[in-house]
This record gives sequence, C-alpha cells and structure tokens, in this order.
Amino acid sequence: PFGGPTLDRPWMKSNNDLKMAELKLETAFDFFSKIQTPFFCFHDRDIAPEGSPELSEQRKNWRPAPLEFYTLVDALNWAKENDPWATEKRRQKDVANRIRQHPDGMWRWKCDPAITTYHLPDNIEPEYIQRYWTAVENVSCPFLEVRGRESITVGDETIRKMERSNKLFSSVDVHDAGHVVTVDKPAEFIEATKEFLAI
Repeated sequence: PFGGPTLDRPWMKSNNDLKMAELKLETAFDFFSKIQTPFFCFHDRDIAPEGSPELSEQRKNWRPAPLEFYTLVDALNWAKENDPWATEKRRQKDVANRIRQHPDGMWRWKCDPAITTYHLPDNIEPEYIQRYWTAVENVSCPFLEVRGRESITVGDETIRKMERSNKLFSSVDVHDAGHVVTVDKPAEFIEATKEFLAI
C-alpha cells in the first residue's frame, strides 16, 4: 500500500526523505539478492528517473485528490474523470480496494492522506533524478517498463535515455491504458510481463 504510515518496518528510522529512499532501495535489493531473483519489475515512475515535460506542465495546474467523498458513486465518478481507460468493472474494484466508509458515513482513502495532497519530490528535485539515473545505469539484470500509452507520466525521451543508459532495459507500451496499466488493461499487462519473463 502507498504511504509510509501503512507499514512500519524496522529499517525505517530516518527523518530525511532522501535517506529513507536510499534505505528502501538497499533493503529491496538485499531482499532480491536473498531470494536470488533473476529480474525485477517496478511500476512506471518507480524506475523511470524523471517524468515527462507534459507531467511537469500538468503539475502546474495540479488539483489534489479529494480527501473524502459523500458516496461511493462520487468516488467512482472522480476515478473515471482521472482514468477514462479502465472498464467500469475494473474501476469499481480498484476504487473499492482504495477507499472505505467511516462511521460518519464518509468515504476516505485507506492510504496516508499526504500521498493524495502533495507531490513527492523524486521526479522534480535534481539530486533525486541524478540518483535515479545512476541507479538505472547500474542495474545488472533485465528490467522492464510497462507504460500505458495514454499516460503522460513517463515521456518518450526518458524511455530512449533509459535504453541508452542500460542495455538490459526494455519497455513496452500498452495502448488505450493510462498510468495504472494493471487496472486499465490487466490482460495486456499480464501478457507483456509473461513475454518479458518468457513464460
């Protein structure tokens, strides 16, 4: 789940955001090494070092997600406005997994509300971006970016730069999908992943 307070890990001991990101990365790759994974797959901006110019422009006019909704239908309508590519069935499942009704009758996010109200600095701060590029250059196993073609989160130039930075990197675009490909086009996401894994 998104949001630090949802999970309290013993290694989460720093008040510095950059140090926390480094600890999270080190812990993740320590885990990957222990289970001897031959590859890994991250979602969208989790591996792409920087966002697209369109994303930067969008952030100038960014509206935070509502913290609460009067009804589940209100939440579904908000989700449809922000992701028109998902089927109604997938959208309903996704929203139902992410919000819950409180005793006062209001529907609120299950995640840390801060996630929905401010931008994470990882794709706007130059220091973070440079660390991401260094990390991409040093990945030593095949890794895949599955990008929704309708998403503006990761731009074409970033994909090309990733290809130049590491020969083990590959990407695939899923058409008629936005940022969350697993919700918009789950079958196509699974197919792309299976092809990458050769299974």
